[in-house]
Amino acid sequence: VVAEKKVVAEKKVVAKKASSKKASSKLLNGSFLHYKAEIVSQLKEEYSLKSVMQVPRLQKIVLSMGLGETKNNKNVLSEGLKALTLIAGQKAVPCLAKHSIAGFKLREDMAIGAMSTLRKKKMYDFLVRLIHVGLPRVKDFHGLKPAKGFDEQGNYTLGIKDATIFPEMVAERLYLVKGLSIVFVMHTFDRGKSLALLKHFGMPFAEGKQKKQK
Repeated sequence: VVAEKKVVAEKKVVAKKASSKKASSKLLNGSFLHYKAEIVSQLKEEYSLKSVMQVPRLQKIVLSMGLGETKNNKNVLSEGLKALTLIAGQKAVPCLAKHSIAGFKLREDMAIGAMSTLRKKKMYDFLVRLIHVGLPRVKDFHGLKPAKGFDEQGNYTLGIKDATIFPEMVAERLYLVKGLSIVFVMHTFDRGKSLALLKHFGMPFAEGKQKKQK
């Protein structure tokens, strides 16, 4: 009886290990579980960091659209807000002009764009969709250029010329809106660490000779 109990216990341990390996293999690039389970330890070892709090992390993702054509076509604003809401997974808000410029037929407080700030779960959900669905649909895509897009604080800005790479746009037949700006705000203050973080997330940066990030 004791021997049988030992065998059963060993089988449970083996099954538990197998299930954990299977679960880890299913981790999607860009997900929070992927970050906690693998990226944190990898970056900590890569940069010889003593504390987990020193590990680079993603704070928020800011999505924005320029809707300057709304002064000529009122449908552009409503369609832009609807499009960004679908892409972000939460309600988008209009961006208002701060000053009046007669040459551009621009009045103060006129809606000229839309934006949405993603944090926590919705931020990672969007990152997963961008990596696995959006970017692979870009025409003639050969990878992102790491030499461009990073600012001095380590934040990364990605410009999307055609927002229809997201299936939500096509499904709703939203074609008046074209471009989309995506800003990754990271807690690194270092371009090199920011690049390493995004690479570990699975962002498809182009290989080859690039300018070294400071």
